[in-house]
Amino acid sequence: MSQIDYRTLGLLGLILVLGAFFGFAAGRTVGSDVLSSAADIDSRSAIEVTPKQMVTLGASMRSDLEAMQAIQSALAAGDRDAVAKAASRRGGEAVKPDPALQARLGSGWRSKEAALRDSFDQIAADAQSGQSTETILAETAQLTNGCISCHQAYHLVMPKPL
Repeated sequence: MSQIDYRTLGLLGLILVLGAFFGFAAGRTVGSDVLSSAADIDSRSAIEVTPKQMVTLGASMRSDLEAMQAIQSALAAGDRDAVAKAASRRGGEAVKPDPALQARLGSGWRSKEAALRDSFDQIAADAQSGQSTETILAETAQLTNGCISCHQAYHLVMPKPL
């Protein structure tokens, strides 16, 4: 590098350090003020939940994703019994939501969740009845679309500390 390049790099470094310093000095730290700013501009419907409910919902959604992955892997392997088993674990009969949490989530969320559980039940039934792989893949894609639409409509927030 030429000497001009080193000066330019030094100047850019100085600008970055000063920018970081003044940003922190002005109170712009990664923390609640940044998160509340993000929440202020998020156009999705906010649903206020407790920390325990946040963990419960996150675990449930991860279980849904794991089941979806297991369905796809089992379809690829041609294992209809594994497809049905994976789907049944997340269907309406298997997942019993907490009534207090459901009341907090609201009717729109509950409607989307019921459709999700029905989709898992349909996939399980179709795997057991010998429906085509294409049919079950299409249902899995529709199930994924349901997840996407819910995440586009809602976001979870915890109450701000007093």
